[in-house]
Amino acid sequence: MAQKVYHFNSAGHALIEFFITLDANATALNDVYLGFFADIDVPNADNSDTPADDKIGFAKNGQAPFIYDNVAKAENTPLLGAKILGTDKAIVVCWPVDDEPTDDAGWYARLRGDADQFNGDTPADARFLLSYGPISLAPGESVTFPVAVAQAENVAAFAGELVDAEKFYVDGLKGPALKKIMPVLEQFAAESNRLPERLQLYKNYPNPFNPETKIRFDIPRAQPVLLTIYNAAGQRVKNLVDRELAAGSYSIRWDGTNDSGDTLASGIYLAVLRAGEFVARIKLTYLK
Repeated sequence: MAQKVYHFNSAGHALIEFFITLDANATALNDVYLGFFADIDVPNADNSDTPADDKIGFAKNGQAPFIYDNVAKAENTPLLGAKILGTDKAIVVCWPVDDEPTDDAGWYARLRGDADQFNGDTPADARFLLSYGPISLAPGESVTFPVAVAQAENVAAFAGELVDAEKFYVDGLKGPALKKIMPVLEQFAAESNRLPERLQLYKNYPNPFNPETKIRFDIPRAQPVLLTIYNAAGQRVKNLVDRELAAGSYSIRWDGTNDSGDTLASGIYLAVLRAGEFVARIKLTYLK
């Protein structure tokens, strides 16, 4: 991993660009999350260090958390926060110091957003975690993770700093887009605890659906699997699965979006499962 930091003296923000590359000899990473953790302590008006009385607020439709001092003046409230650039689908979790995760499982749960959200209005020594995913990385593949950190005297100015940071990243640096979020593939045990005997693609449920539907399939042996969504014109709109899977029963959710994360129009779609010479199709009806 490498990083670059960009900052201008006249600006109230900095841009941190993380470059993450999976070694060419490593095993592929599936369903992983990128995260940016911040434990920000904002001093009182007299610059005394009292982290236990900080609060958390949110800007940019909840995508940009910030921390400010509880006793600061209403008309002059210094704050410091962050936002992942290039997405409006970040996972934002905040908590007080007493609720800090104590193991890897706890931290991974926070990355996924599997945690009770802390009420930022309660004064505390607060911290937050911005995450993005899940994504998959093949050996030798890279991903760029851009984060803007900004300070300001009020929420409107903070949001403005983030707009400037986004513009600089997109227009000035020509920064690459974030790697696409991949749907989470779930493997589950059959009631008999026996492996499937044949390839099978089941009807999705619910159908018609809104906002999402679940697609199930069985794989009797380890092999490359491709599960793709097509529109009624036969055009590919999204790859849900494209990797080798172990034998087992799987399910995956589709939320009516394409590979770019754009919401598709209502209508009929096809889910096509390919594994070796096996091909199966089911019809899905998406209603908005």
